[in-house]
Formats: sequence, C-alpha cells, structure tokens
Amino acid sequence: MTNTAENSRCQGMDLARRLRSALFREEGGADSLFQVLWQILWTAILVLAIFFMGVRFADAGSFPTPRAPQRALVTFSGASVLASEEVAVENGVASILVPGSATDLVVRASRGKVADRHESTVQAASLGFEDRLAREAAQKRTGLAGKILYLEAAIKKADAGNGEALQALCLELAQARAELKALEPEKKSSARGTTEWKLVRLRLTGLAAQDRVTLTYAYTLPDVRWQPVYLVDVTPKDKGRGSINLRLEAEVRQPAGLDWPDTDLVLVASGGDLSTLPPLRPWIIGDEPMVLRAPAARLASASIAKMSLDSKAASNEAAVLDTSASSAQWTPLVKGLAQGTSRLLLAERTWDEPLKWIARPASHNNGFYLCAEHALEGQEKAWPTGPMVLSVEGAIAARDLFAPEKGKIFLSFGRDARVRLEASAEPRRSGKEGFISQKKVWDWEWRYTIRNDRANPVRVRVECPLPQTVSEDFEASVASRPDAQRDGKTLFWEFDVAPDTARELVHSVRVTGPADSKLTPLAPQGRSENV
Repeated sequence: MTNTAENSRCQGMDLARRLRSALFREEGGADSLFQVLWQILWTAILVLAIFFMGVRFADAGSFPTPRAPQRALVTFSGASVLASEEVAVENGVASILVPGSATDLVVRASRGKVADRHESTVQAASLGFEDRLAREAAQKRTGLAGKILYLEAAIKKADAGNGEALQALCLELAQARAELKALEPEKKSSARGTTEWKLVRLRLTGLAAQDRVTLTYAYTLPDVRWQPVYLVDVTPKDKGRGSINLRLEAEVRQPAGLDWPDTDLVLVASGGDLSTLPPLRPWIIGDEPMVLRAPAARLASASIAKMSLDSKAASNEAAVLDTSASSAQWTPLVKGLAQGTSRLLLAERTWDEPLKWIARPASHNNGFYLCAEHALEGQEKAWPTGPMVLSVEGAIAARDLFAPEKGKIFLSFGRDARVRLEASAEPRRSGKEGFISQKKVWDWEWRYTIRNDRANPVRVRVECPLPQTVSEDFEASVASRPDAQRDGKTLFWEFDVAPDTARELVHSVRVTGPADSKLTPLAPQGRSENV
C-alpha cells in the first residue's frame, strides 16, 4: 500500500472521529444503547468509504506514465508505432500504458521473457492529465478563431495592388479555417466522454522479484492517419504564361491522447489495400462493345519503386521523400506530432506554364475557365492523389482532385470574370425538302463574341461537340468562321485575344433526317447571354 493510501485512511479515521463527536454528543454522562449502535454504524461506514478511496488513490498512483512513441509510420488508413522504456518489475509484474484504440500489441523485454499479459481500460481522468489536454485544445480553437478574424480584417484593408501580400494572407486564412474545422471532431468527442487508455500488466519470467527491464513494444493505431492536401495558386503573367505555386501538405490526424514531441514521423503514401488477390473478372462479349478497364494503379507501383531521388529538388523540401521502398515515404525534417490535426509541409513547387482560357458553350454555361497543364517531373510523379484547393492571385476559386493522367496534371481554376463569352442563337429554321416530303432539314447558327477585359492578351479555346449520327437516315455537316479544328469528337477554335478587345466566331450545323424526327441542339438557344 502506498503512502497516498495510508494518508487517506488516517484522514478518514480522523474525519470519522470528528463526525461522530458532532453527531452523537453525550448527555448526562451516559449514552443510550440506541446512540451507541448509531455510533458504531456511522463510524464503520465512514472508515470503509475512506479506505476504498485510499485504495483507489493507491491504484491511480501506481499507474505508469504514458510514453510517446519513438517512431511512427503513418498511412492513409492507420499508423504503426514503436516505443521503448525502462520500467520497474515488482513481484515479476511490469506495466505500460498504451492508447485505448491500440491493437496488435507486441512486447519484447531486454531480459527475461513475457509469459502473459492482461489488459484493462483506464479513463484518462484517472491519470490526471485529461483536463490539461482539454484546456489546451480549447485554447487552440480560441486562438485559431481569433487568427481568422484578424486575417479577414487584414484582407479587407490590404492594398489590392500588392498581389503577393494579398495572396499570402488568403492562403494563411484558408489554412487557419481548415485547421479550425479539423478540430471540430475532437471538440465533439471530448464532450461525449473521457479518453480511454489500456493498462497492460506483463508477467515476466527469468527475472528477480524486484528488478528493472527495458520494454520495446509496437502497436497499431487505426485512428491515426494522414491525407495529402494540395494548395495551388496561379498568377497570370505576360505572353500568356502563368506562375503556378503549389504546396503539398500532409493533414495528419493524431487523437491518441498525448503529444508526441520527439517522435520520428514517416508518412507512407499507401494504406487500405486488400492483402488478397482481386478476383479474375469474366470477359463476356455481348451485342454491344465492352471496354475492359485496367484496375486502378496502386500507389506503390513498380514505376514509383524504381524512381530515383531528385537530390536537387529534395534539398529545398521540408520533408525528405524516399521512393526506393515499395511506396513513397516522406520523413519530415522536424520531429514530433501534436495531438489533434496537424498540417505538415511536404513539398513546394513553382511552375511556369502557358495558360489557356477554355469555354464550352451550352444553354446553361457560357463562361471561360482559366486552365493550365503541367507534365510531372522527378519526385512529382510519386505524389499521391488527394484533394486540391485552387486559387487565382490568392482568391480561392475552385476545389478539385489532384489526380494526374498519363504523367500530366490538368488544372482548372474556375471561371474568369474578366474573359467573357456572349452567345446568341439565330432563329432556328427548319423545312422539308426532297420528293414527296420524305426528308426534313434543320439549320442552326450560333454567334460567339469573346471579350478580353484583362491587361494582357489571352489564349482562348472554344470547344463544341462534333455532331454524330447513329443511323444512315441522318446526315450532319458543320461550317464555321474561322475554320474549326478537330480533336477526336470535339470541334475547337484557338486564337489570341488582345487586351480590351473582342473577337467573333460563327458556328453552323445542318442536319437532314426523317420528316417525323425531332432534334434539339446542344448549344445556346436564346438571346445573348453574358457571363
């Protein structure tokens, strides 16, 4: 029994004596039998209650201290951690604490052998540090909320001519909002109840009754995981080019219940794959053609494994990327991982690429979208798929998925209000021609006016679908000014538009088919529509 328990019992006995004297005062120098019985009963109840409180405090005082892991390998679906500590062995038993969500625990001792182990659940409140963690989390949320208010006010007062400063403020605001949003699940979970830990008691053989031994243990934490997040900002420049700044960040969730200040962290771009072979799907050929799609490429593909390190790029990174293993692995240069959700910078790039303003006129959408394309090089080919936030000169414009195809990433930064398309459809003309009115003719014509309100020339591309006939009863022909180009089943026009000028494009379609047919074109139908 510890000193804590002994002190608690002594205090309990003293309290019992004082309560007894206050409740049962002697009258006339003698107590009645009834008073004596009440004295005995109350004293017994109070002593037992304080005794069990002392036992509880003794157990709490004997809990081991939770240890942060020395190394953590974090994937998209969980983390494998490794910890080591020297512990005292009392009567052949040693104890450690691991997070309540820990699974697949493996323990090894520097001397002796682990004969068996017993696990029990312990609430973090019993360990004495849960209140501190809750206060720190609340302070972090309050600090982020204040930071957001400050940044919003700073953006309103910022000089619009200083694009770089405004861009930095907007990116910082977006990151602060994301961090605050990520803390909401922790706030809800802390309101539901206390954090749980597992008390693991190990019986060791081959050691003295009182000894010290170093325990090395590994376990899995399924709720510690990460995902890549891409922040992409573009600034249009002269000669139709743009400066594209990209940040690859790791959003790491660590709800283990304790900060990891000195942990060596490794982020692995894999996780969640099945360990068994996928079933062999049958190939059945029917009346209609079937396209056999290749299975989705795993992140740990052979091409990534064979990829060499780009030392020039790695020297400027905040994390070291290793592609020599079966999957891409990042090691942040700064150790540690705080409890909660963290954002770690993995890589940063600046690409100089030609920009293109693309429009696909339809009855519901006549806008120009600012777009760019980049061919991935070196370590960029190992970057995993993840959510992407796109901004134009610091202002968030769109959200998409970073998912390269054929070694290239296509970036669409949303509509550009300073490059506009005005579309108008000529009144539709239809009539019958041929002998005995067996054929019907549809003529459509659209006029597109492209206006550039930017200070620099822009390269625009207008795309329309190529009319396709599915029956010999229909015939289709197209004409345009200027002439259209073809890319598969797409008609497109590309040309430059000077600053503060406009250019026109006329597109016509003629369809001939059965007299009883009804057709609707896939293009603007009404009067001019400004976007």
